[in-house]
Amino acid sequence: MNQRLPADQYVDSRNLAARTTLHARYSTNPQGWESWLFQQLELRDGLRILDLGCGPGGLWRSHLDSIPTGCRVVLTDSSAGMIAEASNNLLDARFEFMVAEAQKLPYPDEHFDCVTANHMLYHVLDLHRALSEIARVLKPRGSLCAATNGAPHMRQLHDIIRRSFPSFSVPTASFALENGDTALRRHFQHVAVRKYIDSLVVPDASALSAYVRSMASVVDATEQQLDSIEEAIRNTIHDEGPMLIDKAAGVFIAEGPRKVEPSICLTS
Repeated sequence: MNQRLPADQYVDSRNLAARTTLHARYSTNPQGWESWLFQQLELRDGLRILDLGCGPGGLWRSHLDSIPTGCRVVLTDSSAGMIAEASNNLLDARFEFMVAEAQKLPYPDEHFDCVTANHMLYHVLDLHRALSEIARVLKPRGSLCAATNGAPHMRQLHDIIRRSFPSFSVPTASFALENGDTALRRHFQHVAVRKYIDSLVVPDASALSAYVRSMASVVDATEQQLDSIEEAIRNTIHDEGPMLIDKAAGVFIAEGPRKVEPSICLTS
């Protein structure tokens, strides 16, 4: 089942920043996630690109000089706060901004050459409706680059959380590296997966505690449970040294959109 995010989880970028900061500081892959992800887009001159769930626009802000000539990027997010931050971060005529839901895109058929969805499809309530909409707005030779995680992602940290907060679960099950292929093949003719090889080595218990408190999945945890998680993190690092945490992330590249549903929107 897809997970509805708490209403305040992405009002602005503070929770997201706590998570991205941990990865930026302690990842072992010298090529950062955003650099690798941008490379997977394989952009060419003159493309029209749709970014779903753009957040504060960090992917584009860090690659302004690498965007090919003539490309136009439409950044969308369901959070008005995120769109406000993205528009402030990207004061550039190549970018447009709109509050929009992936399950009902306000764009005409065959409008985009490329769609990117960075760790967001597992949040939508109706995954197949969203994928149908993505296929609808893509040109016949267009492609989707959809990032997600796999089951082993952050498993050592998740095990610590579950000991104090047994109902903890992560939202990736609806669209993960293990099952995203199946969902995408209903809507695209060709699907391939590319994995990003990485891990974390974290010596700072406070950084991990900040990460935990930023997670939507612990929003129902009590303060006592959160304190217990933080104590377990501190004890683990004290007893065993910097905490090694597995990561499992990657992207699906889906091409050849199947036009299986009638258009629901003809506005531009």
